[in-house]
Amino acid sequence: DQLRKATILINKKTYTLKRETRNGKVIFYVILTDFRHKIGKYPYTLTADYGTTQVKEKGIINITAKKNIVLIQDINQNFRAVYKRTPTFTEWLKWATEVLAGITKEQLQIKLQAGR
Repeated sequence: DQLRKATILINKKTYTLKRETRNGKVIFYVILTDFRHKIGKYPYTLTADYGTTQVKEKGIINITAKKNIVLIQDINQNFRAVYKRTPTFTEWLKWATEVLAGITKEQLQIKLQAGR
């Protein structure tokens, strides 16, 4: 995947996903430091720009607590435990969509195992 830019639009505000390499692995994340909304469900659009194509995923983010932040960081770790490799951005985007919908860490692990 030759990802150029990834953004998430939540409640009419766009956040750019950060890209970092940690221990030789590429991770994507976003910190919603200025997200001042109450706990609840909000529509979102997650966009990945590959230059020649764009991938968009829409859904509902379930803001319940900081657990979603932890789960987003856990996607690569849980994916590697099942598939023995780091997910492509398209694969990560699929699982990030699940996390944003409010699945728990246990549900993420079960779904990853089932998709194997």
